[in-house]
Amino acid sequence: MAAPEQRTDSQPLKILRGINGQLEVYPDRLVLRRKWGLSNLGLFQQDKTIYPHQIEDIRCYEGRFLVNGSLRIILKEGNEHTIYVAFSQQCGRLAREVRDLIEDMISRNEPYPPFERA
Repeated sequence: MAAPEQRTDSQPLKILRGINGQLEVYPDRLVLRRKWGLSNLGLFQQDKTIYPHQIEDIRCYEGRFLVNGSLRIILKEGNEHTIYVAFSQQCGRLAREVRDLIEDMISRNEPYPPFERA
């Protein structure tokens, strides 16, 4: 099955800047941009696009005291089954908003993101 075309004209609704990269939430997809670590060694792709139909579950663990929080995206299939986005304590509210946006995307049950052809 061919992958749907990406829309590059839209701006992200929310951006969660994490410790190991950032997660951009668009109306029809998520884009994970890794900045360092295993992605620099070539073990993982630096940019990863995730569509709502690929997500099985999403969990938000908030940081407490000196512990960072994490947003965990569990995928239905693929090489990576769980994607972690670690964030500092100060980004807890934004992480909950991102989780709610993603849950809303998943609940719409669209098999592929809508896109416009030129």
